[in-house]
Order: sequence, then C-alpha cells, then structure tokens
Amino acid sequence: MAPPLGQLAGACLDVLRLWQYFYQGDLIVGNLKNVASSRPGFVARSENSEVVTSGLGSFENHGKRGEAPEDPTLTEEANAVDATNPDCPTTPVTPDEVKAALRKLKNGKAPGICNITAEMLKAGGDHMIQWLTQIVNHVWILEKLPDDWRRGIILPFWKRKGDQLVCSNHRGITLLSIPGKLFTRILLTRAIPAIRSRRRLQQAGFMPNCSTTDHISALRLAIEKAREFRKDRHLYVAFIDLRAAFDTVDHASLWNILRLLGAPQKILTLFQQLYSTAESCVRVNGKESEWFTINSGVRQGCVAAPDLFNCVIDYLMTKVCERVPGVSFGQYNLADLEYADDTTLLADDLDRLQEGLTVYNEEAKKLGLSINWSKTELMHIGEGPDPEPLIFNLCTVNFVSSFKYLGSTITKTGDVKPEINQRRAQASAVQQSLWKPLWRHRHISQQTKLRVYNSSVMSVLLYSSETWPLSSTLEARLDGFDSRALRRISGIRWHERVSNKELQELTNQPTASSLTAMRRVRWYGHVLRLPPEHPTRALLDFDPKLAGWRRPRGAPWLDVVARDLKNINITLPQAQQMAENRSRWRSLVKRVGSTHHVQEDE
Repeated sequence: MAPPLGQLAGACLDVLRLWQYFYQGDLIVGNLKNVASSRPGFVARSENSEVVTSGLGSFENHGKRGEAPEDPTLTEEANAVDATNPDCPTTPVTPDEVKAALRKLKNGKAPGICNITAEMLKAGGDHMIQWLTQIVNHVWILEKLPDDWRRGIILPFWKRKGDQLVCSNHRGITLLSIPGKLFTRILLTRAIPAIRSRRRLQQAGFMPNCSTTDHISALRLAIEKAREFRKDRHLYVAFIDLRAAFDTVDHASLWNILRLLGAPQKILTLFQQLYSTAESCVRVNGKESEWFTINSGVRQGCVAAPDLFNCVIDYLMTKVCERVPGVSFGQYNLADLEYADDTTLLADDLDRLQEGLTVYNEEAKKLGLSINWSKTELMHIGEGPDPEPLIFNLCTVNFVSSFKYLGSTITKTGDVKPEINQRRAQASAVQQSLWKPLWRHRHISQQTKLRVYNSSVMSVLLYSSETWPLSSTLEARLDGFDSRALRRISGIRWHERVSNKELQELTNQPTASSLTAMRRVRWYGHVLRLPPEHPTRALLDFDPKLAGWRRPRGAPWLDVVARDLKNINITLPQAQQMAENRSRWRSLVKRVGSTHHVQEDE
C-alpha cells in the first residue's frame, strides 16, 4: 500500500519518490492477460495457464530478417584496410578498465537472466574487481561469451495508445545481463578510437555534448537563411522515416563498416560473438517464451548499440553525399542532418531532392535499412505554391507546411507561433494531470510543488526554446501561461489582485520569458565555441547580406540574441570575445535573466 502523500513528500523534498507515487500505476508492464495478437492463431494465454504466455507475435519478427544483398564495394573497401590499430589495444583487460566500466554502470536497473545487479557487483569492492577481471580476460582470450551475456528478456510495455489487448500496441524493453553490459562497456571503450574516427558533424544522436537542440537550431537557421534568398531561390527538405531502423541493420554490413573504420580483428570478433549468436525471449505475466535468435539489428539496451548504429548511418550518408549535392550557404555546403535514425535531406532543387531520396533508398537497402514512405514528409521553403507530391514505390510523399522534428514544430515560414501554442497545450496537459495528486494538497510545501513544476511543466513549456526568435507578443503568451500556473499552485485567486511582479517575488521564480532569454544567450555561447565546420556554427556565421540577398519581415534569431545582450550593454562582437571564457559567459547569462522585464498577463 502506498504511503500517504504528506509522509512521502514531507520535509525531505524527495521529488524522485514523489514521481514514483504519482505514476506507480501508470505503466502497464508485462501484463498481457488474454491479449489477442493481430497475427492469426496467435493468442496470449492467461497467467494461470501452464503454457507460457506469449506476446511473442509482436516481438519475434523484430531482429529477424533476410540478409541484405552483399555490397561488393563495401566488402572490397573493408578487406583493403589494415586490421591493426594502435589506438585500439587488444591486450588483456586491466583491473583499472574493469573498475572504470563498473563505475559507469547505473544503479537501480533491472537485471537480466542471471539476476545479477550493478549494486551487487559494486558492493564486492576490490575482490569483485579482481574476480571480474579474470572472467573478462578469460572471455577476451578465448573469444567465446557465456550464454547469459548473449541473451535478453523482452518485457512488453503498453504504448498508452491503441487497444491494450493488442500485442502490437506494446513496446518491448529488453533486459540484458549486467556482467555482459560490463564486458561490452570495456569492449566499446577500446573500440571508440576507431568507430568515432570518422564521425560526421551532421550526426548529433548519442554523441557527447550534443542534443536535439543542435539540429533543431541548425534547421531553423537553414530555413531562416533560405527565406532571405531572392524570390527565385528555394529550399526543399525531406524528413525521412526509416522502418524499424535499429532492428534491421544487416550484420555483415556492420562488420564490414567496423573493419573499414579500422577496428582490430579481436574487437570485431568479440562484437560478432555478442551479436551474431544473440537470443531473446518474451516475459509476460511472470512466464517466459521460448528463446528465438536475433540475426539483424543492434541490441536494445546494449551500451555499444548507439555507436554501432551511428557507424552505419555515417557510412550511408557518406555514400549519399558522394552522389547528391547539398545546399550552398556561402562557402558551406549542407546536404543532411541526422539525429540517430532521424534523417533530414536538404536540396535547392526539386529534382535534386527526388534524386537524393532515390539514392538514399538504394544505399540504405544495401545495409538492411528501408524507408517508410508513408511516414516520410517533404517541405518547401520559398515563394509560390508547394509542388505536387512525389511518388516513390507507389507511395505518395506529400509536402507539408509544418513538421514535428525531434519534438519541435518546424514551419515552412520559420514562424514559431505554432510551436509556442503546441508547447502551451502540452504543458497545460501536464499541469492538469498533477492537480489531483499534488497541486490541490495544502500540506505539501510550496517548495516541493515548485520543484515538480520546474522539472515537469516548465521543461515541457520551454523545450527547444533556445532556438526561438521570440517577439514581445509571444513572450507575453509564455509569461501569461506561467503566471496562471503559479497562481493555481500558490492558491492565489483572481480577486486577491496580486500582480505578476508580486507573484514572482512570492514564488522566487524567474519568468518564462527571462528563462527563454537566458537559454537563448547560453546557447549562443555554446554555438560560438563549436568548430567553424559544425552545421549550426556555419549557418549562424553565414550572412546573406554579403551575397546581396534580401530579408523578409521578422527578426532573425541572432537579432533577438542581440536584443537580449543589449539589455546588459553587451554587443555581439563583445559577446563573441567573451564566449570562450565559460565562467564569464555563465555570469553574463545570469545578468540577462535578472534584467529581463516581467511581462503582464494576457
């Protein structure tokens, strides 16, 4: 039985436990009693049945596919590479490496089939380190993995949409062996100098110091710069959706790509052992299905999976860009942006866009990937009506006026008003969902409520706000939502006539518009520290006025940043000189937030 809410939240301000209380019944895990599969003759049994309950029908085909046709060019290139790489040692593993890998294992994670948790391994101290080192080196020398390290248990989670009694409406989460994860972490650490040696700057997924904001910002800047072209210039964008990309990567192609990148043979062999003989089962109602083999894709939950997948996408885009030109922004050419499997192609001509999609589809098939044409969409930026839809594989790919890219609404005009409206609606839904469990309880301290408000509601409201060129009207809309939410949390009624400034002092909360200004300036400093060839930095540095282009109405993002800095008497040239000093830049960001005025409610 759950503890009383007051006892749970109390004076300790344990927000994590508070969230667990809120959502303790929110996730339906492994509970598929009497679930009927969309596959004929495939029905989940009740939990009391002696026959193992199986949601297997929806998960068995993931990671099981026919082999992709061999790419002779890739094989030839891979075989020509010297397998020795001094940056990737193949000597026996040291205790220090095991200790470092063990430190990176997260606590509180469910164990795999061996039922060994990270806490157990960490509690063993130096004796456990020595024992693990012996086991890892035994595997390293013999190049043969224990069965438990190759096996994963799939738990079905309801996606919270669609019929809960249909197996396909559940998402599988795979539990892997924790000691196996430790070994894979060591293997990945040794392989990273090779597999990240040619990582493209256009790939921001699963990369250190990168986030979705990088590419949201880059795409918004590209649209903004493109609209400053003369009226006879256009920009075409394709938002490509890959069908089950992580589950369909061809293993033979993956090993060839790793060999091409310079991974030593021993590391390659151990990865092959980890993946080529992998097995999974589905656990439903505490029962487990039969084991089935996985012959394609990267393993869900594997610490090496993101880097391995990025290697495949980088190779794919390298081949595409060799055949398809991108869009020129002065001296910089941009053809694509990737965030893991979310790929965006750019072209300045419709025929080139169509050619780019055709080439992408051809090269993707060689690697086991395929485009989901029904979810792929196009966007035209420029004057005049949108072109007619394109046809690929008998599927119609339409032009859209807006697209939700990495969680942010991108419009063909660069207008952020639809994004603000969407953010307000989503934040309002989160706030409303917390009324019954939190806001209405008077015995919960306001400090606890504000911490939850900042971590839940404000994080939704201001997602990707670093990239917004806000007008004063849009800032007022953000502040209006913020003030109404704070009044409700604080129990302030309209007839009490508390001004927004008084509300800010009462709650000690910065306004939404000031937080946005701080995020915008903080992001500007981050972009200034990026290398000149980074897409976001190159697009920010590009000045269309130097090329004789003209700008439509509306303030560009950089002009809004200049307005934020002007409030503290800093010019853009001065800011560019200060950006390299992180401590000075942090103090500058705080000054921007403290000098930002309070918006009146709508």
